[in-house]
Amino acid sequence: VVISGSEVANTGAVTASGGSVTMSGNDGVTNKANITANKNVNISADAGAITNSGSVTANTGDIDLSSKDGITSTGDDALLKTNSINGSISAATTYGEVNISEITAGKTASASSQSGSVIIGSVSGNDVVLSSGASSSGGSGEGGSEVTNPSIEVGTATVGNSLKLQGDNINVNNVGPSTTTEDNKLTVDVSGAGGADTAVQGSLNLNITGDVVFDNLNVTKAEVTASGNIDVNKIGVDDKGQAQLTSNKKQENESGTTVTVVGKDATPPEGSNVIVAPGNDSDTWLKIEMNEEGSKTTVVNDPGNNDYAAQMSAKLVDYNPYDTYLEHYADMADIFSRSYLIDTPERSSSDILFPAQGGRIVLKQDANGLHLEISEEDKEA
Repeated sequence: VVISGSEVANTGAVTASGGSVTMSGNDGVTNKANITANKNVNISADAGAITNSGSVTANTGDIDLSSKDGITSTGDDALLKTNSINGSISAATTYGEVNISEITAGKTASASSQSGSVIIGSVSGNDVVLSSGASSSGGSGEGGSEVTNPSIEVGTATVGNSLKLQGDNINVNNVGPSTTTEDNKLTVDVSGAGGADTAVQGSLNLNITGDVVFDNLNVTKAEVTASGNIDVNKIGVDDKGQAQLTSNKKQENESGTTVTVVGKDATPPEGSNVIVAPGNDSDTWLKIEMNEEGSKTTVVNDPGNNDYAAQMSAKLVDYNPYDTYLEHYADMADIFSRSYLIDTPERSSSDILFPAQGGRIVLKQDANGLHLEISEEDKEA
């Protein structure tokens, strides 16, 4: 089924039981009815916007929405859905915003605007990819406080495998896995509107259910909370920025494990588990592992991809100063018996502890090593 024109306004149900539906308008497309295709649904506007308030369904294929001046799919009946596990949904615009109530894809669900915001009520897919335009503000964005829209706003994201977010202001209220198996870990990649090597210039807020692995987390100001473990393979924080990560926060009254990463020029907050990130121009980055026992931070060296330093921390509630003293300092006899501290030949106690007879005992060194003896000058005196 093909519907086209200068400006398309569809008010009647469209069904393609054996094929696809194509709807295109040079100056825009408005759809107020249900669209169902056995294969694909393609809706495009070369020089206008797409406005949809109906249910759009592809049974075995994909759904593709593309426009120049924005995409809106809102209303009580508005739904973009693929019924096949291999079906993907794409909504992309050059200007303006993408505002969609609900996206349900079997494979990949993506929404993007080159210059505007992406606002999604709920999105579901094995892979979810969302990107918004670059920020436009008079400030530099240092610390994440001066950057305004465009942004990515999501109410609920249900993800089977991976979530990729690219923008300068990101807020996802609830991210959860589509399956709750014990080994299932959500993979997340976060970067700025400028691409994978740029930081989110504004703020990032993520609330995640279950375990999560960040392949890349490049931010200026961030708050990430997960009810399970958090692993970050690569985190970058702007030199004047701050990122707070909290894992295993299963209930509101639980503190979980928190790590705060600050930029090298930022003022560290008071408290434990504060880590200073390498500078923006550094070839190194941080790798963080967080679980119920605490956290481990490793500095990774880019040229050789070698781990060369680590910082470990544990939850404060697990710290016992008495046990720590016994473990490290209580056995003083052992500490002072470490003969490797000074390389000396063996000597009996009688050779050392003999009467000084008024002389002065001094430490001297000869070919045999260090030894104590009475100064002759002092004895004559």
